[in-house]
Amino acid sequence: MTRGRGGTAIRRDLFAPLPAEGSWEQILLTDGNIGIGGNPVRTLKRAAELLAHGGVVIVEIESAAIALCHELLRWETEQYLGHWFPWSRVGAGSLGDIARAAGFLVTHVVDVHARVIAVLTGAARSGVDR
Repeated sequence: MTRGRGGTAIRRDLFAPLPAEGSWEQILLTDGNIGIGGNPVRTLKRAAELLAHGGVVIVEIESAAIALCHELLRWETEQYLGHWFPWSRVGAGSLGDIARAAGFLVTHVVDVHARVIAVLTGAARSGVDR
């Protein structure tokens, strides 16, 4: 969908080297991907490395009813049973602290069709050192 609208999209390991690091305008972490590896602060700090000055991170999070939850998950289908891996679920109520720890501020949180979407901007833009 992104490419169909003229945007650039890649699907790769967030923690591996990526093209044009430090010059991205936006990062979109949907489906709770802020919880990759069970450490949302680490995930957001990596996102900060990828962003250009003034860039934003858009994240899909849990509702305010969920605080911060660490768990182990695995991919399971009828034909495949994967290895366990760490994951975190981040709720709207805990996002502010997590964002600040990674050098971001939460500027918007909206409910869109049963999903909670938040926009994070670099704290330096608001006078807070990153």
